[in-house]
Amino acid sequence: MPESAVDFTGLCNPYADRLGVLATPTTIDLVKEYRGLSGACSNFNANAVANTELKLLNGETEVKSHPFLDLWKNPNPYMAGPQFVKMTQLYLELAGKVYWRIIPGDITPISQLLILPPHQVEPRIENKKQIGWRWQLIDLSLEEVVPFYCADPLNPYGDGCGPTEVAWEFLTLFHEDAATMLALLRKRGRPGALISPEGQVGVINPALGERLKAWWNSFTGRHSGDAAVSPIPIKVDLLNVNSKDYQGSERAQMLKTLIMNCYDIPPALFDSMKSRAELDAAMTQHARLAIDPRTTLLAGIITNKVVKLFDESLHVEFDWSLPEDEAQDPEAPTTPRVETSNEDE
Repeated sequence: MPESAVDFTGLCNPYADRLGVLATPTTIDLVKEYRGLSGACSNFNANAVANTELKLLNGETEVKSHPFLDLWKNPNPYMAGPQFVKMTQLYLELAGKVYWRIIPGDITPISQLLILPPHQVEPRIENKKQIGWRWQLIDLSLEEVVPFYCADPLNPYGDGCGPTEVAWEFLTLFHEDAATMLALLRKRGRPGALISPEGQVGVINPALGERLKAWWNSFTGRHSGDAAVSPIPIKVDLLNVNSKDYQGSERAQMLKTLIMNCYDIPPALFDSMKSRAELDAAMTQHARLAIDPRTTLLAGIITNKVVKLFDESLHVEFDWSLPEDEAQDPEAPTTPRVETSNEDE
């Protein structure tokens, strides 16, 4: 492929909003989605990845002692290994990309690995070619940074498209739904009553309007339920909110499912009413369709960009994240679990 045909800059952001009502999310917008359902989904996947053991291999033989393994346990003075992996995966879930900075050692090729938040990193471009990276105000070479990207079919040489961006439209609607409900519950979504002049009184001037508003609002406090007598003839239309006027529960549940699908999380795992058998099936599905593909992506990049600096013959793999009974013998037939209750007894 000609070099000119490949965009390595990562400057293209092909976010598709079909109706044109949403602004393209920036990297910092995506990272700020670490809250609510998006934060819960990101945490769920990041914790699962961080709890999956990594092995160093030479061919088929596991290497038990090696400088890389020491580095993996303590990548830098600020984070232990599991926290380092969790933060890496969190950024991939949220922003679709993350960067490691390599600190060379005096004896080993790498003495430290530092996580660079994706919203603080940008490529350095000269003559339409990437020559390095800039982290905050620090210029780094290409060799000093290990980039991790989620796949983006619309821009395969760009800077990735993670689950949060995939779910962006659903997340926006989910937040708008919650904000509208919160406003209604706080009586800020619309006024509780509409007061207008009665008969030939005419237009209420601003001063009188403020007096009437204060008088009317006084009955929503300790005078609530008392008789109200207006100082002038007025017409009052109550704007009570009927529960049927706002049916958001079904839509919220649908959006929740759509968002969790973008993170490859079976909805059953967030449902406490499911049976043990359903939860076991959901955990197996999550392990196979969410965690194993994520650890495979990490293992490939870590092998090529980090481990090879130590020894070309080495590579890393993550253990399968299936539950113990599934992982021990995936070919073994499963025995249906019988759910019992006190009523059965």
